[in-house]
Amino acid sequence: FVGKVLNAFIYIALNLELMQHDPLQLLGSEDYLSDRNCVDFKCSTEEAAVNILRLVMSELIFSLILKPINQLMTAGALHLCFRCCCRRKDDFAWPPFDMAIFAVDIIYLQLLMWIASLLAPVAVSISSPVILYFHFKWLKVTLKYLTARPFTADASRLRVTLQRVLCTATLIYAIGIFAVLLNHFPHEQTCGPFDSHHSPGMMLLDFDFPGKDIFKAILRSLTRSWGLVLIAVFSLNVLLAVRLAVSNRINNNVLERMAVSGQQQVDTLHKEIFRLERQGELYKRRIHWMEQSKKEA
Repeated sequence: FVGKVLNAFIYIALNLELMQHDPLQLLGSEDYLSDRNCVDFKCSTEEAAVNILRLVMSELIFSLILKPINQLMTAGALHLCFRCCCRRKDDFAWPPFDMAIFAVDIIYLQLLMWIASLLAPVAVSISSPVILYFHFKWLKVTLKYLTARPFTADASRLRVTLQRVLCTATLIYAIGIFAVLLNHFPHEQTCGPFDSHHSPGMMLLDFDFPGKDIFKAILRSLTRSWGLVLIAVFSLNVLLAVRLAVSNRINNNVLERMAVSGQQQVDTLHKEIFRLERQGELYKRRIHWMEQSKKEA
């Protein structure tokens, strides 16, 4: 998931370069890393939105739709190779339905659609329910006809991990919203969803609502020191992560101690049962000896 997010971050950064009309200046270079397509797109914001939507569709097609078919074809080819070359007559082993990988791909696709909604809200709002419904039906077909049923022994641990991944994706989306609201994107007056040389957050001040002056002062202070706010939010999340890690370590230590004490009690019970079994055998022998002595008498 982290690798996918880093790849998407690089791709989105290149599109932000198109919107800002300012090079990223990576490794001391002042050249533009992305080429502007002035023939098909007159507005750089629309070009960036289309590029991110293309990333969403490529992730949907190659990572979510074609992945089960690719796994099935690979498993079939390997089965035929072993059967022809090694003369093995084993049954065909269906590729497993890996819940962790499919769940991470779904969360990553959802994150991409969230980010695309910042630049193309209408297109994403219309297409996202259709995409998610189609993907749900495709997963159902994959589970029934293309893969083997998964083994769900660690379902609770998997659920906790996926909740953490989803929280991370939500945090990344919140940071993206914060960055878009406080930055201005220079472009022509008639293109893009935002005003030129005017941050989208400041556009909210065009509406009349109670407490407008207070909100305006807060928004201007955040606009001036948005870097400090991001550092504060990141530090807070690091502290929360450390706290969760410490609590998880404490819980694991308590569980390990309970497991050790429980094992000791089980061993003690096994020894007591073994002692009672030996004592019962002695009692049976004594009863058998007394019955024989009565018969002889």
